[in-house]
Amino acid sequence: MDVRKLRAEFRALRAAQADAATWEAWGLDVFRFQAEQHPVYARFVRSLGVEAGDVVSMKDVPFLPVEAFVHHPMGRGDTVFRSSGTMSGGRRAEHALDDPAWYDEVAIAAFERMYGPLTGWSVGGLLPGYLGRSDASLVHMVRAFGKQTNLGEAGLFDRADAGWETWLARAAQRPERVMVLGVTHALLAWEPAKSLGTNVVLMETGGMKGMGPERVREEVHALLREATGCANIASEYGMTECLSQAYARSSGRFELPPWMQVYAVEIDDPGAMAASGRQGRLAIVDLANLHSCSFLATSDLGRVHPDGTFEVLGRHDRSEVRGCNLML
Repeated sequence: MDVRKLRAEFRALRAAQADAATWEAWGLDVFRFQAEQHPVYARFVRSLGVEAGDVVSMKDVPFLPVEAFVHHPMGRGDTVFRSSGTMSGGRRAEHALDDPAWYDEVAIAAFERMYGPLTGWSVGGLLPGYLGRSDASLVHMVRAFGKQTNLGEAGLFDRADAGWETWLARAAQRPERVMVLGVTHALLAWEPAKSLGTNVVLMETGGMKGMGPERVREEVHALLREATGCANIASEYGMTECLSQAYARSSGRFELPPWMQVYAVEIDDPGAMAASGRQGRLAIVDLANLHSCSFLATSDLGRVHPDGTFEVLGRHDRSEVRGCNLML
């Protein structure tokens, strides 16, 4: 078995709209493949004394701490995404991709599952601190979205200047709906020239990056609704170490594509699952991460609900602080 074969199987499962049980069964095959073939993850699994053949449930899979992406080569390829290293002493996680088109395919599929075909949208990004970097996965994602729209490109801006306002005004005149993805601190600092129309969805992501006091998500959304007149405030959850994204339409509860799963593990015992609805450290299964590691213990604290949605509540005290929707 190799990555190309696994990607073909992934596409087949997605096309067939496979159910959760089918995805989990296939995910265990992915686990066994990575536990044998990925050098960093294989060493991690062996260090825990886990025999891959004995694991029969996704909840029993060892979750690799995302800090491994800072200290070890993860993935392989010429395209390398790096985290910002904001407020973390400059340490940056690195995630190499052998095929950036695979990233585009997965990101577009996750978005369109939630919001419909991108041909029905105009896409803009207010992304200060990201646009000057060639290794930012967020910029890569927004550009990939823009290529799928009728305009053929996204409107990308690093500040809310006259050019940004002009792009918004023109987008509002088009028949498509408008999706605006913005770094949280930039959206909060923005003073729109006028209220946004009802066809605009404002999506915050990336957190405060040390650019202001941390706020709970409900407060952020309330401030954005008041400032922009936009009733639709959504959130995106993504990270350098993953290829897939989760989205919260408005309530701050994130929904997942079927090839992802999120668990909450006990903060002081990452091998034990937290009870449903109880706060824990989030562990992510991203089966699109076929070239690196699909089973990651994040540094985010959160709560997983019985319906499979989850909330992000903050960061683990001992973890490095960087973006990805950090609302303490």
